[in-house]
Order: sequence, then structure tokens, then C-alpha cells
Amino acid sequence: MGQAEQRRGSRETVARCAKGKTMYFLKHNLASYVLAVVLAGPPIVAMAADVENDPDCKQLNWGPYDPKPGHPTAAERQAFIDKIVPIAKKGEERFKVPAAAIAAMAMQESGYGYTRTALNANNLFGFKVPSNGPPGGRGKYTLVCQPKEDRGKDYIAFRDYEDAVMFVAEKLSTLPRYVKVTAEYASIPGDKRTKDDIVKWVYRIAKAGYNCCPEKYRKQISRMMNDPISPSDSESKSTLYSLSIQSK
Repeated sequence: MGQAEQRRGSRETVARCAKGKTMYFLKHNLASYVLAVVLAGPPIVAMAADVENDPDCKQLNWGPYDPKPGHPTAAERQAFIDKIVPIAKKGEERFKVPAAAIAAMAMQESGYGYTRTALNANNLFGFKVPSNGPPGGRGKYTLVCQPKEDRGKDYIAFRDYEDAVMFVAEKLSTLPRYVKVTAEYASIPGDKRTKDDIVKWVYRIAKAGYNCCPEKYRKQISRMMNDPISPSDSESKSTLYSLSIQSK
């Protein structure tokens, strides 16, 4: 990632695995991990060795990338959806990125607003502070107990959810690696767009550098767009696709 979009562990988190006397670190896609915790409840917190041996981190018992233990409830998920959907629509209007995808990405990557970076910094996508300081006069939030392997513990502190979404929407619309992808999506008239056009955009921005595992990320966000309450391979009545597809 370039400085303009350095993000949390390149969307990866670190778990520990022992083999003999040697310690190995297994990296898992963060978006998948956060969602698994949201839907199944928090697991026994898996921390890297340096974190596990820190007494303050052990006492916290809240993994650096996990949703807050016991959250979000079903009601809290719905409340987050109700709040993020109109913001995502503004993002599409202003920066031409698909609102359906942006809303799903925010839900997936922030644990419906219950990761520590989301709760303390309104940072829904894990964007870190670049070397020249927080952009646009924003503040910063330092994530404690983050594994050493994930360099950079200072995250951009956004003013609110809308500030976070607009920041990311602009990046996905204007950074060179994403310009063509978003422009091609935006060139499709709203009443001509299909679900596949939105899913294709997700895959292509991931492949361009947003996520380490494009195909896996595409599946994760597709499931979230199908059903934002209980992600599924099948579309529900509450599907997010209608945010970006106009009725004919």
C-alpha cells in the first residue's frame, strides 16, 4: 500500500501457531475474520507472541481487530445499516463508487462499527496515518496491542462515519490504481447496471491493491450485499444492490 492508503495489516490479522519450539504466524484475511466474530461470537482471543506476553493486553482480552466482545447484537447491526446506507448513497453521488459495495465494505471491515478503530476513531476501513501526518487536519488514534508484524499503530481519526466513507470513496475514485475501475463502473447508466457490475467493481479494486485476496474478498462482500443482516450466498429482501441499481 502507498502512504495515501496504508491500511490495517493489508486487511490481515495475525494469529499464533506453535510447532515444536518455533513460533509461526498465520495471516488471515481481516474482513473474513471480523465477520466470523460478529456472526459466531468472539473466540478465545488469538494474539501474536509479543502481544500475548504483554500483561496489559492480556487484561484487555479484546483482540486488536475484533469487534467488542458481545457485540454487535442483531439490533446493533440494523442500527449500523440504517446509519451507513444513506452515507454510502452520498458517496456514490459524489464519487461514483457503488453505494451497495461501500456500505457492505464498511459493515464487513468494521464489525458493524464495533472494532476498536471504529468505536474510538470512526475508522471503518482501517486506514492508517501516513508518514506526513493525519490528512485534512484530522486526528489520530493509536491501536494498542497490535502485533509487531502489522507496522504502524496510528490510525486516522475521522470526524464521523460520513467523513470516513467520503475519504475512502474519494480514494477509490481518484487514486491512479482505481481510476479506470471506478470510471468504467460509473459509465454504466443506473438503469442498465446489474448485480454483476457491482461485484465486478469489488473484485477489480481488490485486485488493484485494496485487498490481498481479490476472489475471497469478492465473495465476502457479495454475501454481505446479498443480505447485510446475515450474509448469504442468496439474495434476501434486504439486499443492498438496489442502492446502486435504478428501477427501469
